[in-house]
Amino acid sequence: LPQDYVQHSEAEKHKIKLADDYVARCYDNYLAHGCLMCERTKGEKRIFQTFPLLDQHMYMVHKFEFCSICVENLNLFTRERRFYSQRDLQIHLETGDPDDKSHKGHPQCLFCSERFLDDDFRYQHLRRIHFFCQICDADGKSNYFFA
Repeated sequence: LPQDYVQHSEAEKHKIKLADDYVARCYDNYLAHGCLMCERTKGEKRIFQTFPLLDQHMYMVHKFEFCSICVENLNLFTRERRFYSQRDLQIHLETGDPDDKSHKGHPQCLFCSERFLDDDFRYQHLRRIHFFCQICDADGKSNYFFA
């Protein structure tokens, strides 16, 4: 580690040291909650204090949304998150993104229609919220649930 480093407001909190001003600017830019739509369409750099403020701006101004399931469950930087039109969000939820074959959509509970990040989260929901038939399970018929 270099002996000299730049003071930064979040350096102590995250226990990091930034080597120089350039690194500090890169760090700030990477963590910023910037609107890519404003940047692409107007050439304007709009930065928001928090992700919820950016989320609100995206919906109110551009009519785009972030997937709330992905936001809640995936630890991503703001700039790595995808935003969707209402139609594209529905496709994302049901079948996944056309350009990402690894994501097959967010599975839905057949009883209450709630969607989940993946099958494991849906299974946890089923075990916790809906009735699991232990008789069926004892007979070797696993994963029988009832509303």
